[in-house]
Amino acid sequence: MKREYWIDELKGIAILFVVFEHTIARTIYGLNLESSFLNNLDFFIKTFHMPLFFLASGYIYAMHEREKLKNTPYRSFIKKNFFDLFLPYLIFALPVWFGKYIFSNWVTRTVEVKDLFLMFINPIVFLWFIYILFFIKVIVAGLDKLTKYKTEIIFLIVIISAFSRCFITTDIKLVDRVLYYPICYVSGMMFYKCRSYFTKIPALIALSILSVVAWILIFTYPENRPCLIFVNVSSIFMITSFFYFVRSKSDKKNVISYLGQISIYIYILHPIILNALRMLLIKANIENVAVWFVILFFGGVACSVIYYMIAEKVWIFELPFKPRRVYVDHIAPLMKKRKKTD
Repeated sequence: MKREYWIDELKGIAILFVVFEHTIARTIYGLNLESSFLNNLDFFIKTFHMPLFFLASGYIYAMHEREKLKNTPYRSFIKKNFFDLFLPYLIFALPVWFGKYIFSNWVTRTVEVKDLFLMFINPIVFLWFIYILFFIKVIVAGLDKLTKYKTEIIFLIVIISAFSRCFITTDIKLVDRVLYYPICYVSGMMFYKCRSYFTKIPALIALSILSVVAWILIFTYPENRPCLIFVNVSSIFMITSFFYFVRSKSDKKNVISYLGQISIYIYILHPIILNALRMLLIKANIENVAVWFVILFFGGVACSVIYYMIAEKVWIFELPFKPRRVYVDHIAPLMKKRKKTD
């Protein structure tokens, strides 16, 4: 199947917004800024950056994994995603928690000892995405099997699930986010199925109007959960539709699609890098906001890319991010070779 570089570009744009939003948050915290503009910008980006990642994951599932699921046991799908998502979460959870605990005076979100013991119901800080995505993929694949791959029925189920989150509130992030974010993931499946309709000019205009209305409502009623669902879904459909309309014919890699392909590295590494850079900026007594933005944003992206380039050459650095792939490509052949020599 021909690679759709536009979806890599969409992920690339999404990860840049994630880094930018974290840059804003750390600049505000590090300089003790009181800026309504930066706070509103931070809130605006949050309305679509992670939902966009879930949509991209749902699209890729519909494009590549769904057909394979029809011909493979459900447990094989669970096993694959356990190694691709759950295991990396386990690998990174302890060192990330330990780093935040030791350097609690330097991080934006502190952790406590209990957070380590609750890591399976309240995921460790920014690692929540890969952890929650594992459960969403498993649940949606199960619904796919049960409904005989009826996307519309699954979309109806996740709409009900998301709205139930408006009235059911717990202190358990696993429950809250697994109830809510499937609507964004299945939106990707819906977009894959109906992309020819979403990218017609009238649909693009309608989605744009809906998104503007949604953003006005969420800024007016920021605590209103139905408004949040409205803005999350309408904005990611609008952004994806425009991106598909403009970039779907692209058949070449570019810098943005490259970043999208390595987004898992940037997503996991950049918060650690940003915290380290923030400590250095504070130690250096640099208080210029523009300098903070440039160093944090470009430093977070560049250092993550450098790590990936090293991981390409030395597979041990790739292991925590893609354990299944490293096992298949490197560890298994080494074990096989050793058996032959023995």
